[in-house]
Amino acid sequence: MMRRMLDAEFLLAENIVKENDNSGISSNMTTYTVQQLLQEYTFQRQQGVPPNSALQFLARLDPGSSQEKRRELAQWIRKWELEREGKPGANGSSTPAPPKPQIIICGNCRAENPSDGKYCYSCGELLMMVPPSGSTERLDVTEPDPAMFGNLATLLLAVRGQDDNPIHIKVGEDSIVVGRSDDTRPGVPPGIDLAPFDAKNLGVSRSHAVLQRKDNTITLTDQGSINHTFINGERIHPHEVRVIRDGDELRFGKLSTRVSFYRELRRLG
Repeated sequence: MMRRMLDAEFLLAENIVKENDNSGISSNMTTYTVQQLLQEYTFQRQQGVPPNSALQFLARLDPGSSQEKRRELAQWIRKWELEREGKPGANGSSTPAPPKPQIIICGNCRAENPSDGKYCYSCGELLMMVPPSGSTERLDVTEPDPAMFGNLATLLLAVRGQDDNPIHIKVGEDSIVVGRSDDTRPGVPPGIDLAPFDAKNLGVSRSHAVLQRKDNTITLTDQGSINHTFINGERIHPHEVRVIRDGDELRFGKLSTRVSFYRELRRLG
């Protein structure tokens, strides 16, 4: 009786699929595997949903499934229903059981998620696949973001040929002007004065560029300089804001420098 009922209900589900196909409207473009659909069916049934309602839900969930796929799913549903009733012969099929879908347990809320998920559907936490016992654990080879400039970091600016004597710069909330002082025009000198490095002959403007801290990054903005500003050989447009990274080459006119982020360690105790 159960088998005939399931056949009839699954045919009903197939008719729903055909109606959806004929209407030209697809309610879901996601493709599900037989194992995923079976898992959803068993979940629905365990929540007290009748077989016909669960089958109709699967038809709406995966309207584009092929006839072969629906036939295979129907076989596994019948087998599951028979095993659930405890009838003899339920395990007599020669067809091997489908592999158990892999899941990832969220380390934050313990919710079960599909193995291909990146974030927990329940709490949004980043998911981490826990390797089986005895398997080789994947090492974390993620390198630190070279654009990250921490609270304890100091910016070092080394002029080419002067690598052993870099300029130490503490970057706070205020912007810092990169340029050169000019004895013929007294005034406030730039925060980073490149005049001692033959800056005038190398085309550095008095107010050439500006360094600015933005959250945990450092930005560089050309101030409309005559001879332009370059990051790793790429010219930046006037007043264009660019994030600089540890190890970048910054060139002001023809004066080349190398930037480094020096991270100090505080001694505790």
